[in-house]
Amino acid sequence: MRRRAAVGVAARWLPPLVSVLILDVVLVVLVVVLTRVHRQVVEALDAGGGDRRRG
Repeated sequence: MRRRAAVGVAARWLPPLVSVLILDVVLVVLVVVLTRVHRQVVEALDAGGGDRRRG
């Protein structure tokens, strides 16, 4: 009986956990890619001329 209850709890909680983990991985990859692209854009703007530099 306890094993069935444990399997039921695992079946109830594993899909949300897996989906949350997948979303976390996707968000981390997006952040890494966006920071790299942003860094390249900033370097390109700085190399092209400093008139668009903010701050």
